[in-house]
Amino acid sequence: MNHLLDQLENDHRRILRLMYLLNRELDKFVGLKTGKHNYDQVLEILDYIQTYPEAWHHPVEDIIFKQLLTKSNVNHPAIEELLQAHPRLEALSAQMAYVFGEYQAANMVPSPQAMRLGRQYHAEQMSHIHAERSIFSLIDKLFSNADWDEVNAKVASQLKFRDSQSIDEGYILRCESITAKHAFTGTGLH
Repeated sequence: MNHLLDQLENDHRRILRLMYLLNRELDKFVGLKTGKHNYDQVLEILDYIQTYPEAWHHPVEDIIFKQLLTKSNVNHPAIEELLQAHPRLEALSAQMAYVFGEYQAANMVPSPQAMRLGRQYHAEQMSHIHAERSIFSLIDKLFSNADWDEVNAKVASQLKFRDSQSIDEGYILRCESITAKHAFTGTGLH
């Protein structure tokens, strides 16, 4: 598999662990899990999603998916749907961070509407990741060296901050520090 697809897949594994942890924290707010709910944990997860995946992961996927749309033997509406989901998910991340930040500042338990937003956010992120993962092998089969050269050139020109490998390592370490304290998410099952 191409190195960009490998990195995107590794990102998906990390984000899935964060989503499982987010779901666990949401369960604590309504008493479905034991332990004290932790707004800091929820907001840290949302901040991570807003900084790394939305700044690098989605833009790279957008470049790859647009290249995939040049192929005639793919489901164009499905690819278009994935592309359209990125800005929606980013807006949902911002809304989640705002709403849960307000509840934290007010030292209140989230309302049922806020919890529905949290569940919707979790479900949409999970569904989106699984939909993307299902087409990565297709991309790997269909893309020629010329396709990857074009994708790599666009990534290099559009995402200049990616020149530093320390940025990747910093976000990987940050994700690991968020998930490492928890038995389920710290195991690397995904």
